Amino acid sequence: MKKLGNSLFVFAFAISNIPVAGQAPGQSGAAGAEQSNMIVPVPSSATQDSMISNLATISTNHPFFQTAAAFSEFGKFSLNPFDQLIFKERFEQFLNEPEQIAETDLEYQQFIRAILNYLSPTKVSPDSVSAAFGLLPRTSSYDTDEHLCDDIANAVYVVWVARRDQRRLSRARKDIQKEWKRLEWNRTMTTQDMQRKDMDQENPQSIASRLAPFERRQAELAAMSAENKTKREFSQLQTKIEFQVLMVQLFFQRRFQHVQIATGFYRALFTDGDTTLQIEEGSRAREFFSKGTGMPPTVSTLDALSNEIMGEVGEGVEAYLYLLNKNEVASAAKRLAQSYAFGEYMPEIRTLPREEKRRIFAYSQKLGKLQSAMRARDFTLAGTLSEDLSALAPDYDIAEPRALIETTKTAANMHLAKARSAALSGDIEQMEKDLRSAMTIWPLNPDLKDAATTMFSVTDQHQQALLDLDRLLGEKNYRRIFEDQFRYIAAAATDTNRQAQLTDVLKNIQLIEGTIARCEEIARRGDVIGAWEEAEEIYREFPGDSSINKMRADLTIDAADFVKTIHRAWDLEEQGQPGSSLAWFLKAQKLYPPSNYARDGIERMVAIIFPDTES
Repeated sequence: MKKLGNSLFVFAFAISNIPVAGQAPGQSGAAGAEQSNMIVPVPSSATQDSMISNLATISTNHPFFQTAAAFSEFGKFSLNPFDQLIFKERFEQFLNEPEQIAETDLEYQQFIRAILNYLSPTKVSPDSVSAAFGLLPRTSSYDTDEHLCDDIANAVYVVWVARRDQRRLSRARKDIQKEWKRLEWNRTMTTQDMQRKDMDQENPQSIASRLAPFERRQAELAAMSAENKTKREFSQLQTKIEFQVLMVQLFFQRRFQHVQIATGFYRALFTDGDTTLQIEEGSRAREFFSKGTGMPPTVSTLDALSNEIMGEVGEGVEAYLYLLNKNEVASAAKRLAQSYAFGEYMPEIRTLPREEKRRIFAYSQKLGKLQSAMRARDFTLAGTLSEDLSALAPDYDIAEPRALIETTKTAANMHLAKARSAALSGDIEQMEKDLRSAMTIWPLNPDLKDAATTMFSVTDQHQQALLDLDRLLGEKNYRRIFEDQFRYIAAAATDTNRQAQLTDVLKNIQLIEGTIARCEEIARRGDVIGAWEEAEEIYREFPGDSSINKMRADLTIDAADFVKTIHRAWDLEEQGQPGSSLAWFLKAQKLYPPSNYARDGIERMVAIIFPDTES
């Protein structure tokens, strides 16, 4: 019984759809870790929208653990590797395990080599097969073996048992043939004896009844012989299939030494020359051989693949050691991961020194943290980790992650700038949109909080400015709007209606200012009443203007008699006393003959008193 952990690992590593060479699961192409440390989108232009579009989906693939692309193929064939998380955990566990160079580990490999030597095609014989079989239980006693040699021994034993059954079936077949011949001879003798007698005196039914037992027994013996033949053929095929299943299972467990042991026993046990693996048509196992290896599913194929993979693993370990000695840690890590993926149980892998592997572990840990930082879009931390990786592994390609990090930061900051601009112009919707974009791209941007606080403060001020503007417009307090015109112009920048109202306000203020200047000039010439009438006219149009109110009040004092007279005329007019009102308008005209108010009042009253009189 194998360990549970190994069984789970085998399930994850089991046969499945064969990927395109160099293609990672879920990807449509091969952008393997050989060429770069990280797959990143590169903006196609310097425009803001283009950068945001390209950064919308940030690829954070972990190149070190892109299993299919980085370490799932050797030469002309490939295996669909296990889940990345399972591999990462097992690989990091391996990087922290001590090297297997104890005496028991060395003894175990000596037994493996001895078994393979006994089963060598140039040395195999009944005695060598027996010797190899005798070493299997001893080899299986080592923990490293996980009782796989016991499984092989059991398979060999089943074949031998089946062959003893076949010998018994052969003896039974001979006994059946002997009995069948005896019955045939007795039947013949009985028939001849009946022919010597007078057939007319013999009842035909009696003749048939005398021959029936012989015929019935012969039919039974024929059926037994056919069943015996079927059993012999089925027993041989069944033991073959069971042995083949074990070999295929060992192969996908990546126990390649045990595959060689099993194929050696298989050739020695089954000498009929038929080594074709009985794999169901259309199954993924057959697809593995036809598409993944390009070779037919045979015992020789399993043996050849095992030899080739073991050779590739050995070369990969040599390359790893050389690269590590040259301080090329990133490349060494890839070579070791690739070799480990297939050669996890090989002595070349298991005897690697732990202290050297720890350098790969440190690199792997940093790279994993970088992946997490990129996923979380913590580009400040990601930048620090990239620099750390570059220091840890001089051959680490920092260009792509650095380009992605800096480009993403720039894009986020550009959105912040657009959001600030929108806030100042009062475009709240656009401000919120750009703020969300900046937060999505770089949520941990240190400038984001302060910028958002400032923008929302500006937004609050903007809203208050609009409220104040509406209130002052309602009050017709154009002077107050004019004094803080820049605040209201900024607040109403995106409001067409308010912009039109502000334009009118500025025109009105210009009119008021012009009237005030004219009144002052008239007053300086000594025409105080004329100046008052100008001020009164503009006051009636803009009663809320403080400047015009002040001037009007001052001029009223200076022209008190005229003002009092003209107001008395207006009051009587409102009371419906045209005669009295006319008298007061005439008095006002006497006080100030050029008065427009007096002249207009007189004309109105005359029209009322003498309606038929033409002017």
